Amino acid sequence: MNGQCHTRWSSRLLPVVVLLSLAVRADAQSSVARSADRRLSLLVIDEADRPVPAARVELVNGSLRLNTITDSLGAIRFSNLADDSVTISVRRLGYRPTRILARLAELEEKVTVFLDQQPDLLSAVEVRDRAPSVTRLADFESRLRSRSASAVVTRQQIDQRNPIRLSQMLRGISGLRLADSLGSLVAISNRGMKSVPSPEGIAWVPCVLRVVLDGIILPAGADIDQVVPQDVHGVEVFFGAASIPPSLGGLRTDSWCGLIAIWTRSGEPRRRPR
Repeated sequence: MNGQCHTRWSSRLLPVVVLLSLAVRADAQSSVARSADRRLSLLVIDEADRPVPAARVELVNGSLRLNTITDSLGAIRFSNLADDSVTISVRRLGYRPTRILARLAELEEKVTVFLDQQPDLLSAVEVRDRAPSVTRLADFESRLRSRSASAVVTRQQIDQRNPIRLSQMLRGISGLRLADSLGSLVAISNRGMKSVPSPEGIAWVPCVLRVVLDGIILPAGADIDQVVPQDVHGVEVFFGAASIPPSLGGLRTDSWCGLIAIWTRSGEPRRRPR
């Protein structure tokens, strides 16, 4: 009799145990999914609470390593972070490099990084002749003399116009137009639409020029105005992959629409627009 009662009691518990097991498994799967979709909003400012644009940021999250730069507001956003621990390194000309460790306690974390200004002190030199061009900018100066780029913006032109945004120097260049794309200002080629694969087969999208900053290609759709005009030495515009020079040949990926190469000044104090 006791055995029969025990059997009935166990059979009643079985559906409950199965449901609890399924609930625990679903909760575990949900936790894994949430941990693989962590997001981080990063803000880089100086000691006066002013945003620091075009700061180079390296983020390490487990086996993931990302390199990019802040926008004109000193901000940048990372998504799809799998680990709750991140290492953030920030560098910017004229500021002391900073490295921090952060824990992502929430799915959406906001982290602020403060940079201290660090002016470079140079020893006295005697100038006997015209200073040689910076090696990093030698190819740009050579192409400027040979007029090999489709269009060029020089430092002298920037000084004359003193623009608030770099895009002001690109307006009016024949062959491209500027447009807003998800909050970023991009340059679109007038050569036509570009075909890309899609679930339906082929889709046609605007032909957006890729952007290169000091030889480093930026993510597709990068905002042209994330670079401060007073930090720019020159800008080159190349329409189509065939016009891209050999020195930038490694940047031809997805450059069918063309390329905008932005070169920053070296060793000069930063002047903020008023």
